[in-house]
This record gives sequence, structure tokens and C-alpha cells, in this order.
Amino acid sequence: MPIRLDPLLTRALARGLEADFRGARVRAVEFDHAARTARLYTDRGVLGFTVGGTVSIAVGDPAEPPEQARRMPLRIASVEAVPDERALVMTLPRIRGLKKSFEWIVELRPAESNVALAEGDDRIIRHVLEAREAHGRRWRTGHPYPTPEGPPRRGVEDDLGMDGWMALLAGVPPERREKTLLAGVAYTSPLNVAWILGDAAESTDAVLLREAFTRWKELVELGGAECIGLPSPSGPQPYPHPLGQTDPPPVESLTEALAGGEDEGASDPRPEALRRLDDLLRQAVRRVGSLRRQLETSADPGALRSTGDLLLARLAEVERGTERVVLEDFDGCAREIALDPLRSPQDNAADYYDRATKAERTRARIPELIAEAEAEVARLTALHDAAADGTVPRDDLERMLPARQAKGAPATGPTLPYRSYWSSGGIEIRIGRGAKHNDDLTFRHARPDDVWLHARHAAGAHVVLRWAFEEAPPSRDLEEAAVLAALHSKARTSASVPVDWTRRKYVRKPRGAKPGSVTLARAQTLFVDPDPSLPGHLDTRPPAGR
Repeated sequence: MPIRLDPLLTRALARGLEADFRGARVRAVEFDHAARTARLYTDRGVLGFTVGGTVSIAVGDPAEPPEQARRMPLRIASVEAVPDERALVMTLPRIRGLKKSFEWIVELRPAESNVALAEGDDRIIRHVLEAREAHGRRWRTGHPYPTPEGPPRRGVEDDLGMDGWMALLAGVPPERREKTLLAGVAYTSPLNVAWILGDAAESTDAVLLREAFTRWKELVELGGAECIGLPSPSGPQPYPHPLGQTDPPPVESLTEALAGGEDEGASDPRPEALRRLDDLLRQAVRRVGSLRRQLETSADPGALRSTGDLLLARLAEVERGTERVVLEDFDGCAREIALDPLRSPQDNAADYYDRATKAERTRARIPELIAEAEAEVARLTALHDAAADGTVPRDDLERMLPARQAKGAPATGPTLPYRSYWSSGGIEIRIGRGAKHNDDLTFRHARPDDVWLHARHAAGAHVVLRWAFEEAPPSRDLEEAAVLAALHSKARTSASVPVDWTRRKYVRKPRGAKPGSVTLARAQTLFVDPDPSLPGHLDTRPPAGR
């Protein structure tokens, strides 16, 4: 059964773990990246945290650490919840010596769940379960732990009294008070906000609003780790307060509830749908990080254009056929410039101008893509919360997720050795599906006069632009094919990728060569930026009429 965590339940979990594990000796830590699980091997048991859209916590009997675990003689000095956050911090001082202590940090929010082992006052990450960059936060070994950003809600760093409560809510229409509480008041969540407000959600009576403050204060001042099971459509929801329910059953072990409950593997299809939702959410978070990295590492269009200007101004000093030249810049400093030796100085300058234009387009487009990706993360997070809370019927959840083919399902037809896109000009671009299929595409599914492309000096797909005319293909279509060749190569993360192109009839397969290995009798080279958004702008079906 999926369990929904909020800051109050996280605080109860921390208190339970503190009671069970404070003073325990840690023998080893393990980060199982394939299983997305981080484990602490202690003399009181194995404490495991599995992250994803759904977070599970498991406590097992003491066990011998496996070989891949890292031996670290530590002690659990404390377990605390980060105030008003779904995050736990375990302080782990060393048993011997005066070296810096560690912190075991577990974030339990669906969109950002992760586990890291940080060292010292600077909280430098030494191990992390999922290395990524998202929401402006960098989870990377050797970098400081990325503390969640944003102003705290009222009631964390300040003492929110009755006067502050009334000033915040008295002037808000009753129907908007729930959103105001969730956005601005600590420890409120979709689990408890309706009980906190009570009749104040429908009335302007100041007395009812003051009673709501009393209920909020009661929640904030809760002590202990005991939880009861609140009724929900998907089963009992553990919580440290009954929230107005009469005689709710107690939850014997919060960690057992978070480990999945007794009905794990039952016929209910919701767990499988939630696992799929977890994967979609994780992919969306990674896309945000990838786009942010692309924006950070994108070329400076001003610098590229300045290089083109300098080349044109110093043409007489540039010899054709050289790979690098040092020229005096306009400010009197020496600047080294990389050149394509097969092209003239004028063409090299034109290349720098073209790259500057592409960089400008990239910098203009990526913020919009980041906004779209972050909106998708927010949508999936809200869907996950609703699914975990049982407010989304199971049939609706299934319909909201993309369909996927079951394992072992028969294919609808023979699998081609390539996938196809159609360029902006309506020309088919074929991309090999792997080394063995590259040969198939090149020598069995391409005509002699088709244009053949491959990223230079990088493993990758063979690409064929279907073009049977004597003249060269349109530059835009050729460039799009070259970008696809760069994206389907190991050079896909580079700022600029050289892509060789020639007619297929000039491609040769040496005797005894490895699959996908070829030689070219002649070729030209394009330098392209591997724009990851291009495939989304191209058709994957033939244009109408073809």
C-alpha cells in the first residue's frame, strides 16, 4: 500500500528511528545504484532506504555486509527530521579518531528523493545514491550537499502566534484559506489541512479561525513517534494524530508500513502503476537536470561571433590548411583559434558565425524547454501524491500513464535495422540501431547516391539521408541529418561535433573489420551542435502524399 509522507509523519519517523538506532554501531554503508537502495549495516540491524517516486524504508536483522559495501566504523549519534521538510539527517561520528564526522541524509520528497553520505561541517558529498542535477540542486560527489532553497514557511524560524495567524488568514476568503495555509504555514499538508481549518474553510467567523490556530498548534507540538492508521481509499494511512477520527487503529511499526505492508505483490494493479509513475517522474527530473547542464555549458554566442570577426579582420595572417592560428585580438591580446584545415579562412569565419547563431537559438529555446520539463515534474508529482493518497481512482491512474507494450508481446512486423525521421524539407533520414545494424543500413538499405553521415572519431550510428540527385542536398536537411548523427554518437554531450558526410558509394567495408567499422574514399565535414530537442521537432512518419 502506498504511504504518503508529510513533514509531521517524517518527524514521527525520525523519532522512531532515533529510539531504535541511537547509539548503534555502523559497520558498513552500501549504495546499491541498480536497486536504488542505500543501506546502513549496524549491530542492531540493516536499515535500508529505497528511493524513487515512492520511498520505502526497511529494517532487517543484523547481517554481514557484502563485499561491495564500504567498511566505515561509525556510530549513530542522532536521527533528526529537517524542520518542515520530508528529510532525515543521521549524525554519524567516527568511533575512533578525531576526524570529521558524517551525515546520512535522506530526502523523501517524491520528485527529489535521494540518499547521500556527507562529510564535515561543509557537508561535502562522499557518496550519493543518484547523481543528478535538478531543481537548481547538484547531487554530485565532491560537491556540498545542496540544501533545499526557498524561504521557509511561517512557524519554522519564527514563532507564529495567534496575531500572526490572524494577520495571515483573516483577510483571505474562506475558499482560499487552504491554499494560503499550504503555501505559507509550516507542517501543513494535504493530509491535515482540512482538519486544521475545520469550519473556518467555509466561514468568515473569527472565532472559528482562532480555533483553527489551536488545532495547528496542537499538531506542531506533538511529541513521540506513535502513529495510528487513518482510513483512506487505498488502506490505512499512518499518521501521528487522529485528525478527528474516532478510535483509529494503532500502527505497530511505521517502518514496516513504509516498507510496503502485508499486501505487497497482491492482485491490486496500483503498485505496478505507481512503479511506472515513479520511473516517469525520475525521467522528468533527469530531463530538467540535463537541460540545465546544456544551458550552463552552451557556447557563448558573443565569443563565437567575435572570433569570426577577428578571422575576417586578419585573413591575410591565416594560412589555409592549418588547424590552429594565434592572432592579435582587437584589445591587443593574443588569441588562439581552432580551425578546420580542410576549409578556407573565410569558410572558417562563416562557421563561427553559424555556430553563434545556433548558440543564440539554443539559449533562447532551452529556458522554455526547462519550464515545460519542470511543469511536467510538477504534474507527475501532483499525480503521484494524489495516487498515494487514494484520491485518483485506479482506472483513471492507468489512463493517465502512457501505454507500453508488454514484455514478450509479438512484434507487429519485422524490425528494420534503422529508425526513420523526416527532415524539415520532407527527406527521409535513416539512423542505424547499433553496430551490426549499421552495416545492414549502409549496405542493404541505402542507395549508392544516398548521403551517408557519421560523427568523426566517435562511436555512433550510421545515418543515411535519402537523396538521389547529383547536386548536394539542401543545407538545412543535411545539417539536420548531421545533428542526428551527432546525437546518436558518444560525442552527443560535446558543444560542437564534426560529422563526416559523403555519398554511400564512397563507403567501404574492409575485409575482417568489426561490425559498423567502415572506411571512406572521400568525405566532407560539418560542425554541428548536438541539439537534443531536434528529434522532437521532426516527423517520424512520412509527410502526407509520400
